Amino acid sequence: MNNMDLKFSVLMTQALSEWPQQLDFQLFHVSKDMSNYSVKGLGMMADDIADKYINHELEVIYRHLHLAIEIELHKVAKYVVKMSTRNLRPELVRIKFESFLLEIKNGINDCGWGDPDLKIIDAYFRVNGPS
Repeated sequence: MNNMDLKFSVLMTQALSEWPQQLDFQLFHVSKDMSNYSVKGLGMMADDIADKYINHELEVIYRHLHLAIEIELHKVAKYVVKMSTRNLRPELVRIKFESFLLEIKNGINDCGWGDPDLKIIDAYFRVNGPS
């Protein structure tokens, strides 16, 4: 791993390349006021994409980056039926993604991440600084 690999723009480009270019959103289990809804297949798609990184050196990075992408796509799905992933705002994904990393670093999200993962998180912030 070199520092260039941890540059957010590089990570985001790689992550988005793993998603379909065009997404069709189908809502189900929608509450009357639309405050609560599910997007058909979105969670499973995100899991399938992120699962490729299990035991990868950058697992902690890519699993949380894909989760942040999924969360932002879920928000968008409330308002549109189709979307190109290249229209996703990277800065919004970055805010969510970095909040996950900071929770891990600060011991708030203890999901079994080890010292190597914490070192990668530290290296990520050294390269990118706080957003």
